[in-house]
Amino acid sequence: MTPSNPSAPAPYDTPHSQPPPLQHQKQLKPQQSPPPQQLHQPLSLPRSVKRPRPVKSCTECRKRKLRCDRSCPCSQCQKSSRICKYAADNDTGNLSDASDSEVNDSARPTKRNCLPAAPIAPLKSATVMSAVTEPLYTPFRNGDPSLKQQPSLELLLDRIESLEKRLQPRNSIGSESAGWSRSLEVSPKTVRALSVKLGGQRARLHGPGSPRVLLNLFDEAKDFMRDHAKDRETREIFSSFKRLHTVLRAEYQRSLSPIPIFVESMLPLQKRMADILPNKGVCDRLLQAYFDANETMYRIVHIPSFKKQYNRYWESKPSSEAFLPLLLTILATASRFGTKSRGLGHERSESIHLPTACALVQLWLSGLQGKQLIELDTLQVSLSLVMTKRLFREGTRDGWTALSSIVRMAMDMGLQRDPLEFGGAISPYIAEMRRRLWITVANLDYFVSNDCNMPSVLREGDFTTRPPLNVDDSELYPEMTELPPSKAFDQVTDMQIQSYSAMTLGIRLKAASLVRRVDILTDWTEILEVGSKLERHLEEINAIAPRHGAMANEAKNARLWKTLILLDGHVRRPLLNLYRPFTLGVPNVPPQILRGYFRSSMALMSIVEELDPTSADYEDIYDMSHASLKGDIEQAAFSVCYYVRAAMRQATDSTSLAMQHALRMSPEADDPPHSGGLVLWSLPRLINTTQNVLDFLIKNIKRGDTKDIICLSVVLESVKKPNPHPEEMAYGLRVVLDSCLRSANLSLERLAAAQAETPQGELYGPARPAYSKQTLNSVNLLSSVDDDQDGWAFWDGWE
Repeated sequence: MTPSNPSAPAPYDTPHSQPPPLQHQKQLKPQQSPPPQQLHQPLSLPRSVKRPRPVKSCTECRKRKLRCDRSCPCSQCQKSSRICKYAADNDTGNLSDASDSEVNDSARPTKRNCLPAAPIAPLKSATVMSAVTEPLYTPFRNGDPSLKQQPSLELLLDRIESLEKRLQPRNSIGSESAGWSRSLEVSPKTVRALSVKLGGQRARLHGPGSPRVLLNLFDEAKDFMRDHAKDRETREIFSSFKRLHTVLRAEYQRSLSPIPIFVESMLPLQKRMADILPNKGVCDRLLQAYFDANETMYRIVHIPSFKKQYNRYWESKPSSEAFLPLLLTILATASRFGTKSRGLGHERSESIHLPTACALVQLWLSGLQGKQLIELDTLQVSLSLVMTKRLFREGTRDGWTALSSIVRMAMDMGLQRDPLEFGGAISPYIAEMRRRLWITVANLDYFVSNDCNMPSVLREGDFTTRPPLNVDDSELYPEMTELPPSKAFDQVTDMQIQSYSAMTLGIRLKAASLVRRVDILTDWTEILEVGSKLERHLEEINAIAPRHGAMANEAKNARLWKTLILLDGHVRRPLLNLYRPFTLGVPNVPPQILRGYFRSSMALMSIVEELDPTSADYEDIYDMSHASLKGDIEQAAFSVCYYVRAAMRQATDSTSLAMQHALRMSPEADDPPHSGGLVLWSLPRLINTTQNVLDFLIKNIKRGDTKDIICLSVVLESVKKPNPHPEEMAYGLRVVLDSCLRSANLSLERLAAAQAETPQGELYGPARPAYSKQTLNSVNLLSSVDDDQDGWAFWDGWE
């Protein structure tokens, strides 16, 4: 008789059929190979037959040893917002460990299927759905081919069947009767749009977060903007907006032109860089302001080492060739905030001239060759220059194209591989600096790509670099032989923010991967899993450093506020990008997606309301919020307008009913009272918050996009009432025009006079300084701005 082993480990409960770990296989060997004396026992000997005990709980309740009510989803999973799954009937993990006998399938109780049958063909088992996302191969573990699991014939057939379903036309999938677990039909017009000019010779792709795409969700607003020329009054309003747009654009472009005397001078480049520096007192103040506000999420320099080089420079001691270009970009970034001129004044009494500094640094980078292009100093200067340009180049994709080159430069230097893989060839100090720079490159690539609604260069699994240590800069020095231990994430250090952001990078890249595959997704499982992880990260960020009330002590918390809204935006943006295609325009959406999306939208929009106008740092924080999160706040406002429209009108379709149901649902039990639960937001409050966002964009109209203001204002007017009238929408647009003129300190008369005085070449194109065309192409900060003269007709080619 074979002795029973009640302590034997249970089979692994995995969603996909994967081989157990090596040590688990070793534990199973005595059971798989009976001892020799057992092989010679007579066949008539009775075997101990124990009662089969099929497991009725879901996989999550089994893991946590909770009582499961066997519904789908069960009450335990509903409370904790987990994905409720059940093991397949033919899974060996479906039986308890107490039985060593063979039990017929007919003796096993029938489980309830969590997923309903598909319209094309019924699901045979849970492995069919897992085959959709499971790769067609099982990777080797530790390089041992013997551990590769041999797929059964039934599993291969299920995989082939699932692939056939995905290749079949999708017109029969997504009916309302199939339930939300099978409805992932995403309308292409809510995901992307192509603006086509000149018969296709000029075209630009707009992603799901672009106002051009979001406007497709509002038929009344879109029709009003398309047919504006039919009404004389509306046509005059749009003409006034066009004149305002061209005058402000020409004025802003002139202010971004570098000073020609420094750009065209024949003096050595290092001498010209030194000539535009302010005095040491101003540089000291700007340098400290940069360290306080910028070296948090994007770590570029080691502060103690850079300060030593800075002091050596003012003592006229030799320094590296890359130090002065790096210092220029750092001072230019600091000049963008905290100065009256915002870095655009020609006087050096309080700041450095930002466009000239960027132009000289770009000239220095253009002259590098060979091995100079793979040095850490060069990478630091390139990153700092891109970050500085983004502070005043909102709305362009120059940063996105430049970052693709920087990512490949970093990969050419091997920063995507952890330094430990190369033995002792890299010192501990340099290894940690490489980790910091790589996370900065990865964060910038992801953030800027999402800001432009374009795909990022890095994908999930492209790198093995470990997250940098959560330590202070004072604990690291070039002569060190080993690195200090990393501190917990709740301890405030110089690296706290970047270390935490590095920990979330993997799940953010996974969310980006799902967004790229939004057209072929057939199951909510991955979306819900990734979304729940991102929401947990947001809860952890709020627990580590609560954003609300951070402005109580201005001097102490101004830096904390700037850092928190940046970190929160890095984690909240992929969550919104993941949920947006399904929340806006897809029927039968899971309620947790609706709640999570609009809760995050309101959290972003609340940033504008939470700023204290009486604070000494109000202008800087307000300006930084516009420069960093303007696109996210704008998209959140469009989303809330979509939600208001569904709640304002008598809903008849399933999408509007689902959103109204989410509004009426109580907040989850673990939601903090300040988390912006939707039950706390009435329709008047939602409209008022959206109006505050519109005022936020109007206040920054000189550096913003007038077209975005028009789109949001028309959409807001179209959702305030169940049946909007064109006359009311035109009146609301007239009010917005008056607000824009006041913010720009212009009137209609001054606007007409300013347009007459502006040269025709500056109305639609960049400013043309009087120096050579070759120099202009290499240093002009506005050389790639879209200069199509018919660009104002932005609704042409949207459909």
